[in-house]
Amino acid sequence: MPEESGVLVVKAKPERKKFSAPVKIVSKIPADILQNEKLNNMISQLPSNYNFEVHKTIWRIKQLKAKRVALQMPEGLLMFAISICDIIETFTEADTVILGDVTYGACCVDDFSAEALGVELLVHYGHSCLIPIDQTKGMKILYIFVDIKIDTYISLKP
Repeated sequence: MPEESGVLVVKAKPERKKFSAPVKIVSKIPADILQNEKLNNMISQLPSNYNFEVHKTIWRIKQLKAKRVALQMPEGLLMFAISICDIIETFTEADTVILGDVTYGACCVDDFSAEALGVELLVHYGHSCLIPIDQTKGMKILYIFVDIKIDTYISLKP
């Protein structure tokens, strides 16, 4: 009947080709860092609801073979800076510097101070305006968006 009315019915092919981009993991953190008992014990001394991505930081410092690392944090996180410095200095060959002069927020990267101090990697904690890499005078920057888990159920209890 469809041929008589001039309508041509085409049946779709049930088999379709699937195209996907190859997955490539560029810098997977090695198991010897992730499963290091002493490292994990030191990380456990930090608040459990804060994620400072310490494993990632250690791995990046080792990748760069950085000898001097600066930590930049907003005021609310500065109380954890010394503990994180201890962890970094224990598990890498790097010395650490804490940039504590940023008191107005967590947004801007202080690459000028880091450069003046001879820093090879600046670890910036908190939210950030993500300054393009080509505008940081060659300074290597690792952005850590500190995830703070809050149990909203507890705060809703009467």
